[in-house]
This record gives sequence, C-alpha cells and structure tokens, in this order.
Amino acid sequence: MGSNRLCVPTAGAYWLEPRGCHTFAEARVLTFQPQSDTLLFTPTYHQITAGEDCLPDAVAFQARRGAFITIGPLHPERQYQVTAEKEGYVISHTERHGHFRARKLAELRVRVTDEQGGPLGGVLVSVSGGKDYRRNSLTDEDGRQAFLSLSPGQYFIRPMMKEYEFTPPSKW
Repeated sequence: MGSNRLCVPTAGAYWLEPRGCHTFAEARVLTFQPQSDTLLFTPTYHQITAGEDCLPDAVAFQARRGAFITIGPLHPERQYQVTAEKEGYVISHTERHGHFRARKLAELRVRVTDEQGGPLGGVLVSVSGGKDYRRNSLTDEDGRQAFLSLSPGQYFIRPMMKEYEFTPPSKW
C-alpha cells in the first residue's frame, strides 16, 4: 500500500500510464482518487483489480476547473452573515472577509468478500476511533459500505456475521 503524487496544473483529460509494471501474487483492488484545490475530477475515483497481468492504460480521469461563487454588491450599511457548508467538508472562515477555507474529511470504503472473492452482503461492520466516532452498518448486496465525513485519526474496523469468521478479525 502506498501513494504517489503528481501535479495536475490545468483542466483537461489525464491518463495514468505506468512506466513499469507492478504485478501481485494475488489479486488486489487498487483505488485511484485524484484531488486538487481548484479542479474537479470525473469519475471521482476509480478502482481496478491488479494481479499478474500488467494494466498499461487502466485509469483515466477528466479534470475541470471548479466554480467559484461571488456575491455582491452588498449594501455597506447593512450587517450580513454568510455561512458555507458542504457534506464531507469542514468549512471555516479565513482572515479575509467573505472568504472560506474548505477541508475535505476522510472516507472509509469497505468491501467484504467470501473465500472465493464474491461479495458478502448483510455483514455488520463496526467502525470506531477518531474523535469519539462509533458506527455500525450493514454491507449492501455487493458487500460494500461507506463511512463518510471522518475526522483525521486512527479507526478500528471489525466485520461481524453469524456463522462466519473473518480474517483478519479486526483491523486498525
């Protein structure tokens, strides 16, 4: 597991083209999720299953410049209070009047599979950690569940289902 950073300076289409080929003894799901202060990406993330085959052109993203909103003119003799909010972000005022700083919160996406690699729905996944965070939720029919708007920190993940034993039984 690791991460690579690359500069995406302007809007346009971008493809990840590996200079070498990485193979794995057993298949692994790799998630690519581009991020930028000013660009929006489509799709927002992309997952591929990597194994013994080399995938030279596996991931492509389209980048476009995000919208900035300006409000005004405002009457100077009136008092105004402007707030901003967006799910999955912490937004705070800056020193400059009318400007905001947005910080994206973390997401934890879980996929539970059986011994053959097939999706396992109906698994109770318990997540705890961060700043007093605790949530229990069932996986969908594809064995997936997402835990959104997480503050920075370590999280403990534990899958549970009658008559099943999970490996590992829990994970930090």
